[in-house]
Amino acid sequence: MKMTERTANQLKEIEGNVLQYLKVKLEHNGDIMNDPESYGNIWIMALSIPPYSHNLKESLPACLDGSQILNPEQVFLIRVVLRTTTLQGSNIYVDGTTLCITIDSGTEKIEILMEDAVFSDAPEFQGGPLPSAIKWISVLSEPCYLQFKDPFLTSEQRIALNGHDEDYILPEPKDKLPNPVQTTDDDFDKWF
Repeated sequence: MKMTERTANQLKEIEGNVLQYLKVKLEHNGDIMNDPESYGNIWIMALSIPPYSHNLKESLPACLDGSQILNPEQVFLIRVVLRTTTLQGSNIYVDGTTLCITIDSGTEKIEILMEDAVFSDAPEFQGGPLPSAIKWISVLSEPCYLQFKDPFLTSEQRIALNGHDEDYILPEPKDKLPNPVQTTDDDFDKWF
């Protein structure tokens, strides 16, 4: 059966399989509550897997020339956003990248194309706030998976680190901007 003919249930199964594969590959439980030397927890915050597109070759990352793809109907461009938690709390800035994966239709084996090159470069979406990350990932397609809370921590641990157990708290709006500092020529001369 061609990927273009898959049903919604089959696509959900693919999404689940890809998510589990990426969790094993990318997530890390740093046990931050018990290991002060840990560099932190890493988890998948968002995942976007659009259905197969006939114009995929036009969208391939520059590192792929298309020759490595045996059957384009088994190729997916996906976007993944990773979030971290350290002893300072869950980071409100995240990183994301676009991956090209293949799924063998016979074995359902998943593989990231050019994996070493993808993970040796800086992330495509780097150090952006959560709302911008959701907007970025949604350009490819609506996220099929969202996990704002660190799955390696309990509710009590998240409250202890973050001060809350909400998915995401938007920064408080500032009522008014501070007045600019008034300077004179004398001030300028003092500074320089």
